[in-house]
Amino acid sequence: MTLREVHRLVTREAHPDSGASAALWRGASPEFTGELRVMLRSALGQILEALACESGSIQLYDTRTSQLSLSEIAGPGTDGLHGQRRELSEGISGYVATHRTPLLIEDVAEDRRFAGLRNTARPYRSNSCICLPLLDEGKLMGVVNVCEKRSGKPFTEADLQRLQSLAEPITKSLRSGMAVREISEKGISLSQKVEEAARRLVQANFELAQMQGFHDSIVRSISLGLITFDRSLRITFFNDSARTIFGLTDSDLNIKSLQRFRVQISGGADWQDLLDDCVARGKAFDLRQIRCWAVDGRELLLNATCVPLNSGLADDGGLLVVEDVSRALQIERRIAQAEHHATIGKLAASVAHELNNPLDGVLRFTSMAMQLPEANRKSLEYLAECKKGLERMAKIVRSLLDYSRTIGKGLEDLDINELITAAVRNLRPLQLRNRVTVQTSFDEIPRARFANFSEVFTNVIRNAYEAMPMGGSLSITTELSGPGVLITFADTGKGVPEGIRKRIFEPFFTTKDTSESTGLGLAICHDIVSKHGGSIEVEDTEGHGATVRILVPL
Repeated sequence: MTLREVHRLVTREAHPDSGASAALWRGASPEFTGELRVMLRSALGQILEALACESGSIQLYDTRTSQLSLSEIAGPGTDGLHGQRRELSEGISGYVATHRTPLLIEDVAEDRRFAGLRNTARPYRSNSCICLPLLDEGKLMGVVNVCEKRSGKPFTEADLQRLQSLAEPITKSLRSGMAVREISEKGISLSQKVEEAARRLVQANFELAQMQGFHDSIVRSISLGLITFDRSLRITFFNDSARTIFGLTDSDLNIKSLQRFRVQISGGADWQDLLDDCVARGKAFDLRQIRCWAVDGRELLLNATCVPLNSGLADDGGLLVVEDVSRALQIERRIAQAEHHATIGKLAASVAHELNNPLDGVLRFTSMAMQLPEANRKSLEYLAECKKGLERMAKIVRSLLDYSRTIGKGLEDLDINELITAAVRNLRPLQLRNRVTVQTSFDEIPRARFANFSEVFTNVIRNAYEAMPMGGSLSITTELSGPGVLITFADTGKGVPEGIRKRIFEPFFTTKDTSESTGLGLAICHDIVSKHGGSIEVEDTEGHGATVRILVPL
């Protein structure tokens, strides 16, 4: 389809086969002043260039006849269309002029509102167009149409916003241009200087709009959160990143105050005092790793910089720039923890290998000595205690080796639910002794390749039983979570205080008697889960039990 036919579709010049009137454009062009024509031609040219379009038009609203007049058109195949007129009830342009609202059509053939615009010519390269009303304080001045992007792709919301920005100076200039037209119609000629001034004004307006749009794009797309506020600390602007970080909505503008943000600053500094000093005394501040809570309750770790805004206006306030470092710090801590565990693992392997052989020899000789016929009762008692201590040492050495290399079978195709069921069954004696009730709720989980997870589940379940020596209940659930499986163990034991919870996965850390525990069980669990690309976390409601969550990819 030719560009002229594209324009006809946008302006609803019906095809004879459609059954509509064959000539919707009527009448002759009203006379315009030279200044107005120069302005419209320049404006349309810059719009087409900015949006990379082949064709477009500007139609002005004639208040005397309540019609749209095609005042400027550009694009191949559009000769002879200048000055034609149409009713407000006709086509896409008339629809936009009547409803006073912009219209972005990705494919006019799919838009039911304009289903009558059938065309039997060859297919468009693009059926997409934008139609925008030119309004001056609600008063209709005209309509701008653009169509046929050079790329052949449909228009986007970004194109619509760009056109709205570029069209603002047209409305302002039309106000002046219409006034010039009225004066011209009364026989008053304008000097060439006025024409040049009008041209320069249009150019300046377009450059200003383009620069403003460029700056707005940078501010809104930057990854840092930006918030401006007035002297009363009310939020006057925020960009998309600040919206995401804090969970803000448009309804918070000019209402929500920064002083209501829940912020915790190390060193005892007061958030309210810092903001007041910024707007009242022009004192900027820079904070690192402060704790803050979003509108939806999420806890954040932020870097924040605040500077005063001094433009000379009465409502000058400040600019708050925030960077969400929560994720980055979590990664840094996990890396540091992994390096710490790796170092201890190497040391543990070295010590275990050095002790294993001589320990095995001493244990063998002790057993042999206990079997000698000449050994008296007292000697046998001493040797029995020695053997008990040696077996305890052997257990520690095996734990060290487990931690250093995660001893066990290689990857196997296993069922998570079956592994948990087996661990519960193996620990049945401890469950009965402590009078613990176990409840399970398993989703259907696909089989996957795991190694040593039976040890993980056994350790976690044993810890839960031991936390309930006087009875209680343990709830075990599995469920699909994204590309992985989430396994949850929730007990009703005494819980895990926060100070202990921070160290619970450290090697050799234990709250039990050292004769009963090596402090390596949960460290080994953490190591196994991490090697599978997963995570293990402990949550607590102190006095009401602990919850262990293991998330591992399938």
